[in-house]
Parts: sequence; C-alpha cells; structure tokens
Amino acid sequence: MAIQADNLMVQWLGRGRACEGLHALANRTGTPSRSHWGELSLEERIARVCGTRVSIEHERLTLAR
Repeated sequence: MAIQADNLMVQWLGRGRACEGLHALANRTGTPSRSHWGELSLEERIARVCGTRVSIEHERLTLAR
C-alpha cells in the first residue's frame, strides 16, 4: 500500500516535493522506522522515491504543483 501511496504522491506533488516530505517525516520521527507487515520501511521508501525517475507524460494535466 505504501508503494501505491508514494506513486500517487509523486504524480501529484512531483518527486522533489515528495522527497522533501519523506525526509521531513524521517527527521520528525527521530527513531529508525521499521517495516511492519511486509511494508517498506521509511528509509526504503525514501530510497525508492528519491532514486526513481518519474516522467510526466502530460504536463498540462497534472493536478497540483
């Protein structure tokens, strides 16, 4: 479920803002996050989102910037 949420977040906000948000969340929690029930840890999500290139096919049709 985290992967789907991250994909939507990147599509709506852009990769840069999504990375900023994930890093802010990691800084706020203060403790290393661990994956639960097979989900990705916060560190894994950051690596996946911030290290993934996302192409925008229709720049005019993005929902928000």
